[in-house]
Amino acid sequence: MKWLEWRRLTVEILCVFHWHKLRTRNNICSCPLPTHSATLSSTPIPERLYRVFDEEGRNMPSYRPGTRWCTSCRRDADKTFSSKEEYQTPKKRKMEHTFSRTADLNTTECKTKSASKPWFNKNSHSLDNFPELVEKFQLALHRHYNTGRRSLYQPDELKSFCQIHSPHLYDILLISITRVDGRPTQKNHSELQQQRVVVLLHTLPYFSSQKTCSFQKELSAFLDSHGTSRSRLNSGPVFGYGTSPRTKDRHKKTIQANWKQMTHMKVKEAIQHKYLIVSLLDDFHNIYTIRTPTDLKLSLATHMVSSLLDIFVPVPHAIPLPDDKTKAHSQVTVVINGTQQTCRGGIVPANTNKILKTGMSQFKTSYMEQLPQQFCTLKPKDTRKHLQHFKIYSGLAHEELKTLKSCVLKFKSKDDYRTALDNIFQTCPDLIQYLKSYVIPAPGDWSTWYYQKKIIAQENSSNSPYLSLIPEQGPLHVSLNAQEDLYKDIFAMELPKKPKPFRVQLLLMSALFGWLMIRDKIIGKFDSCKDIEYTCILHILDEVVPLAFFHYAAIFEGGNLQMYSETMFRFLALFIVWDRRHYDKSTLSMLSDLIHQKLNFEKYYEMKKRFTTLITEVKVEIWHSLLRSRVQAHHKAQEIHEKAHFLMGSESGRNFEDSLTRPYSRGASDKDLTLVAGKAAECLLAIFLQIAKKIGKSKEIRLIILKIQLFCHNLDTEFNNNPCIWVVPQTSNTKKKWFFLHSFQQKRDDKALPLAYKGLQKDYSKKTDENVGCDLMEACQCTYSSSNKLKRLACFHVFHEKCLEENEGRCPKCTSFLMSKTAQLTKSFNEGLLSTSSSPGVSEESMPSDASLDDDSVTHNNPKDSPYYTSEEWQREIILMLLSTQFMYTSHHNNPVVLLLQIVQLSNNQF
Repeated sequence: MKWLEWRRLTVEILCVFHWHKLRTRNNICSCPLPTHSATLSSTPIPERLYRVFDEEGRNMPSYRPGTRWCTSCRRDADKTFSSKEEYQTPKKRKMEHTFSRTADLNTTECKTKSASKPWFNKNSHSLDNFPELVEKFQLALHRHYNTGRRSLYQPDELKSFCQIHSPHLYDILLISITRVDGRPTQKNHSELQQQRVVVLLHTLPYFSSQKTCSFQKELSAFLDSHGTSRSRLNSGPVFGYGTSPRTKDRHKKTIQANWKQMTHMKVKEAIQHKYLIVSLLDDFHNIYTIRTPTDLKLSLATHMVSSLLDIFVPVPHAIPLPDDKTKAHSQVTVVINGTQQTCRGGIVPANTNKILKTGMSQFKTSYMEQLPQQFCTLKPKDTRKHLQHFKIYSGLAHEELKTLKSCVLKFKSKDDYRTALDNIFQTCPDLIQYLKSYVIPAPGDWSTWYYQKKIIAQENSSNSPYLSLIPEQGPLHVSLNAQEDLYKDIFAMELPKKPKPFRVQLLLMSALFGWLMIRDKIIGKFDSCKDIEYTCILHILDEVVPLAFFHYAAIFEGGNLQMYSETMFRFLALFIVWDRRHYDKSTLSMLSDLIHQKLNFEKYYEMKKRFTTLITEVKVEIWHSLLRSRVQAHHKAQEIHEKAHFLMGSESGRNFEDSLTRPYSRGASDKDLTLVAGKAAECLLAIFLQIAKKIGKSKEIRLIILKIQLFCHNLDTEFNNNPCIWVVPQTSNTKKKWFFLHSFQQKRDDKALPLAYKGLQKDYSKKTDENVGCDLMEACQCTYSSSNKLKRLACFHVFHEKCLEENEGRCPKCTSFLMSKTAQLTKSFNEGLLSTSSSPGVSEESMPSDASLDDDSVTHNNPKDSPYYTSEEWQREIILMLLSTQFMYTSHHNNPVVLLLQIVQLSNNQF
């Protein structure tokens, strides 16, 4: 019986309306194929297949005419029945669309782009199955998060997950929000669209089932930590940006309760796999200024301590303790009050001699000349990224950075640090097991480094876990303190507000690159001039500024331990010149420890040599900046404690922020600082031209120390009218030497001058002499020749090359001074480590706050723009200005003289 006859019989029994009604209400698969899937397709059977299905289903007892079919039949029907007589091929539909004329596009091009979308192709049924795809994805995502697996916030990871559990869903959403009108897009538009797809794929399942709410929990916690009110969070389930506040609170409490377990797990994993651990310890302060103070209580301060472990996976491996555990630290014999004591971790006098011998041999040239060529050829537009190293608030901490303990404590003494370490061991006993076999580097600022050294030096038990800690000088704080000292002490002024590190760094960059523009021409013009004012400016620009700028961002981050140790020797000399109270000792100790480790603890030295950049305290400062951004000024210790545990206990929360939130990006843009550097070069050029006109007029100041009150005011007035004579009271500090800089009309102490001017107060033979060429003076028997030229050292003493060779390439005057000074520092430091009395006050080194900063964009209204300072016209102008200036060189300059006049008390009859 033909199909039409069969239908005619059916219609005779039922009317056409009920015949179609019966077929529509049949909710089983109406495809005459032997196998079916369990899920019905949401797309009905097309009418073109009714005839072939009814004809083939006549011989099947289970066949029931209908409009529904399963997903497998929907996929295979056309392929199976395409050879049947009753089969009808699908008709191709003409697609018509309207297009935007905003970008004046060609209509043909727009149609081609639109036709590339998969849901416009009728051979693809992804759009028809969209609800089904979402349902599959929701179930798979729910199972994924319930099993405690890693969060899927990275676009690549989520795309792979979709391809397995819900094919084409990721592509459908991505293409549906992608613009195809040809208009230009932003640079990172593609990455931004993929992040939005991640958000959509986590939001759609949440609307379907609130059990799939891992993303919404993290988003609610993120908004809550940034100050969103609970009333706004309560609308999160409606808009899809978060869960209810109570769900968010339960989520945070769960994470806070699990942080100890997570810490134990990480430390056990480090022990099992022998991972290297770096200990980071630092103080955290939160000060709240009361708006209406009472009883003279102006503010409330919360002092806390953060202890973190930086676990490196999988390399480098943990460093085992040496066979002789006493070799982990240096052993120095110190005599105190006639009693010999062993100072563990002290400065070894024999090592200081090696340090001076090696360091002074590298002191032949200024630091700028010693740097590799690529450092001296940097351009202002290429170095903006260096600022990012000093913006410790600009990023998140390392993925494996785990907080161990946050307790209320002040860090002001050895006992405070010992209490903090005891809290760590009590919180995480597994760490003691780790310390029995391996050492842990412990970088930190001066107070953290010094007091941990002091604990180790005074520890009596040879099996104490403290002895497995290796205190390391924190390179970040060395650089930050050097830059602050440079700005305050050398430039003799302060910014209206306490300068942020990146602002000080910007000023250093301007001075440095302005100097590089004119350096070769200035040095060639002045040659070996020994004028005090020229020496001062040249020392700052050619030694101090490059040291402060390149130390952390280039030298330390470069990872070359040899170059870093050479740089630290120059810092040692600089800190001695500056009388930098703590960092002169810590730098000398750091260099001494490096020699000890090279000779006695080779495995640790090799680790430092290969992975120098890992031993830094920058991550604990990043952590404090991250924590500070999440707490309010009025928060007390318990609230800060809970927030810290939540931030470091939630790995999915960190993945959420790393993947989907926009980090702070100030200073990361590629701004061209050529204009700023050019203006600085103009300023420096004017200074050098002014100095050239007044060579020899800058003098060392004569100090007249008064022991009585003078009754004759004319004498005092006469002295003070002379800028090279300074009348000071008896209580003044006369150990410093002062100089009058004529071009600046200012008095400056010896901090602004190089090492040659430091010397001992009464030993003036160590100072560079302006009258003679070679500073060996009468000891020099050389004559000037082309093969025996004068050479200026980094200390700014000048010697004949032959005289320098006779002294093994080292300055004989500064070497003897440094040997005497380092011996004093060694004795003082070693005795201080063993001293049980209250330690001298430690100047608190406050890190920059994370308050909102002003825009550092450069605005200018000047006809000289950036290209001018890179043109030949600018170079010609420098040459013309130098040629037009007459340099007042004289064969004999007046010697700076220090007159120490003590006026004794006279009787009344003698007046």
